[in-house]
Amino acid sequence: MSSHGRGIDERSSQLGRATATGRRFRSVLDGWVVALVLVPTGFALLMVLLEAGLTSRRALVAAALVLGGGVLLPAVLYAVTVYHLTDSELLVRVGPFTTRVPYASIRTIEPSRDMTSAPAFSLDRLRVEYGDGQHVLISPMQRESFLELLATHRRATASMRRST
Repeated sequence: MSSHGRGIDERSSQLGRATATGRRFRSVLDGWVVALVLVPTGFALLMVLLEAGLTSRRALVAAALVLGGGVLLPAVLYAVTVYHLTDSELLVRVGPFTTRVPYASIRTIEPSRDMTSAPAFSLDRLRVEYGDGQHVLISPMQRESFLELLATHRRATASMRRST
């Protein structure tokens, strides 16, 4: 049966089971971000090779540095960017850096096209405001699924707080 034919309670129940151990979402990757990385890197690589000569050892070392800094670093950052919904908080991870956003502290979640530097590889972002004036910009793949699971976790956290 399609998800459109299911009742709200059945879908919520399935979401609850799916999130028992948490769920990870990757960032959307916009084509313009890829172009922003590849075009200048390609241009710099071409300039290095033309200046130093196509076969010189110095050119090969410089080319490796350009490719490493211009392509490898952003690719690694993208690969290690994840939004993890745990039982108690949203974890925004970029390599060794983690932003912890307890569900109970989230005030608003709004669509955003803010171009501020953020752990998001798309301008189709969500601005999550939490705590005392803090926010994080994210761009999860499967956005609707992410928002449904986040809402489920927030409701569960709120009901646990009320019952204690």
